[in-house]
Amino acid sequence: ALLIDNAGNMSDHYEKARKVTELLAYLTERYDPDGLDLYFTTDTKKYRPKGNRQVLQFFDEHHPRGLIDMRARFASILEPYQEQFGKMKGWILSKIIHPRSTPSKGPRRLSLYVLTDGVWDPECTLVTRSRL
Repeated sequence: ALLIDNAGNMSDHYEKARKVTELLAYLTERYDPDGLDLYFTTDTKKYRPKGNRQVLQFFDEHHPRGLIDMRARFASILEPYQEQFGKMKGWILSKIIHPRSTPSKGPRRLSLYVLTDGVWDPECTLVTRSRL
């Protein structure tokens, strides 16, 4: 997955971020059959582009603007994974109690790459931790 910081302060770096996005989309397309999950900091949607052209199309539609709450954006991306891991704990416990039960798939792995200049809303501190 790729999280692109498109807050207003990224305007000086946006062309470089576009080039990196294009390269990562190319690499992902080649090695990840599920494709790239694309997120932007000023948008709450999850984008599932089909191919490099659509990745760049989504990128070009999200011009740098405004301020962001990076903590909230990370939480919106990571919460579904934390919920799945919570369910996995229950599954592991059930395997101990009922070892012959049908196996279940675990959550999909997540590699989250963040393209940012690191300048976020002054109120935002990313001092949170994820517990499994």
